[in-house]
Amino acid sequence: MSPVSKALALAGAPGLVRLLCVLVIGLVAAPAWAQPIVATPSAVTFTWIVGQPLPPSQIVNVGAGTTTWTTQDTNLWADATGGFWANGVSTYPANAQDFRLQPSNGMLVLKPGTYTERVTVTRGGSTVTVPVTATVLASGPSSTRTLEYREPTVNTDGSALADLDSMRLYWSLNGGPERMETFPASGPTGGAQRTQTFTVPAAQGTITGALVAVDRAGNEGARVASAPLVFGGGGGAPAKGTITTIRVTQ
Repeated sequence: MSPVSKALALAGAPGLVRLLCVLVIGLVAAPAWAQPIVATPSAVTFTWIVGQPLPPSQIVNVGAGTTTWTTQDTNLWADATGGFWANGVSTYPANAQDFRLQPSNGMLVLKPGTYTERVTVTRGGSTVTVPVTATVLASGPSSTRTLEYREPTVNTDGSALADLDSMRLYWSLNGGPERMETFPASGPTGGAQRTQTFTVPAAQGTITGALVAVDRAGNEGARVASAPLVFGGGGGAPAKGTITTIRVTQ
């Protein structure tokens, strides 16, 4: 007779119920520290143009747990920060749910190309690996972008627009610092289809931005976001994207 069968025979009916409950709970209720770690996002990508500011940091969430956990990164161009670092490993308190991947000065010495490393997250008996990719682009010459949009004709409250001063484009290149371009309005009531140009300090990359109307007192309306716009790829074919009335082309 097996040890389990012998225990069931000796337990009797009431004890049998209790023993079965213990066995079932032991099978289905894994301790929190042993539960699988889910990283969000599951992979991280940085894009950097040589000579430009380093891209901003990114946060990776690994969920809640009941024990301390660690990260260990293998690359020299982005650091996992937020924990107590010692001997190549960062330790985080049990109530911490995320860590920050911060591009380091090691990225400044990378040549154009694609580099892939990883961060390993460990909590108790569970481990997950987060791939980290750096895409380094040559600086190249500056290039001119064309912006197309239609001016608004009403205020945010629905009343007729009568004091439009200008339109502002807030944009960034590859997630870098936000920049601003200001374009004069066609007139105080707006409504005109406009085409403007602005200079980008690179020949390739991704532009994200938002367009906003400004009145004569300097007040801004609601920002109208644009989609990520990629240019300089696909064999040099002009790439463009459209969200509401905004379009940026090569």
